[in-house]
Amino acid sequence: MDTKLRLGSERETVAQEPRICRPGEQIPSFSGWVFIHMKSPTHAVVFVAAAAFLTACPRTPDRNWQETKQWVRDDFPEALQLSVPNFASMLEDESTDPLIVDVRDPREYAVSHLPGAVNAQGAALDRLVDDADKDQPIVLYCSVGYRSSREAQRLKASGYGNVANLEGSIFEWANENRPLVRGGPNSQTPTDAVHPFNDEWGTLLDEKRRSYVPR
Repeated sequence: MDTKLRLGSERETVAQEPRICRPGEQIPSFSGWVFIHMKSPTHAVVFVAAAAFLTACPRTPDRNWQETKQWVRDDFPEALQLSVPNFASMLEDESTDPLIVDVRDPREYAVSHLPGAVNAQGAALDRLVDDADKDQPIVLYCSVGYRSSREAQRLKASGYGNVANLEGSIFEWANENRPLVRGGPNSQTPTDAVHPFNDEWGTLLDEKRRSYVPR
């Protein structure tokens, strides 16, 4: 008796910012089957057949701000979007004291971050939000707003209604020549550098600011 089990196909997964494909690029996929030949009720021989093939790359935005912002909004429609100018006005208002959270990788945060921003992801972000004043506005940001919108939408679904994504995030903030620091959350050491995430997404950041290391 032969039994055939089909393995599920796998496609490239995105851990952080979605990958921007080059025009016409395809990505590798895998599909296969497991054949089980029953030589006896207690003895089976397993054969594996596999095939690798190319599939079209998932839709990615053109490398411009209008397309990127719309793509983020489409992927995370429940995330509240806060523009950079409106956020800057919020910071000037002494009656508000937002919790600013940088959800990027620590190596990105080490290059620069918004003044007063705390670096947290995943469970650490959940604990930070749990400890915050329930009436305190919470503003999340990353490189262009994709990762932070994902977290903002997740937190909203968990019952946190006062959470927003900084639309355009640190790239747009830096492009508008707004203040950046390096070091811990209380640091006042200014810098003009920003981690570009990678060479593809970094095209949305002013070239003179791109740096993979603190400076």
